[in-house]
Amino acid sequence: MYVIKTRYGNPHDNVEDAKLIPVMVNMWSSFVKTGVPDVGSSAVWSPVSKNPSDPLKLIKITQNQTFEQQEYSNPGNHNFWSTLPITEYHA
Repeated sequence: MYVIKTRYGNPHDNVEDAKLIPVMVNMWSSFVKTGVPDVGSSAVWSPVSKNPSDPLKLIKITQNQTFEQQEYSNPGNHNFWSTLPITEYHA
């Protein structure tokens, strides 16, 4: 909703959300051009590792336009999901 207008929300209705519109447009356009999203800060957005045992590294984007690097060692309860007989993904 920050980049493409949808009927599910309008960031223009909230001043803090509206501030994120140019940030999100820049992030997506830089990703399209270079393959690396530019979040306009010293934070580096690393690609997701193909190794499922590696932690998930992400950037938390806040309404205050801060970009905080975070890391999760067990996102989405990998231990639970890996026990299910799903054949689409082979670890």
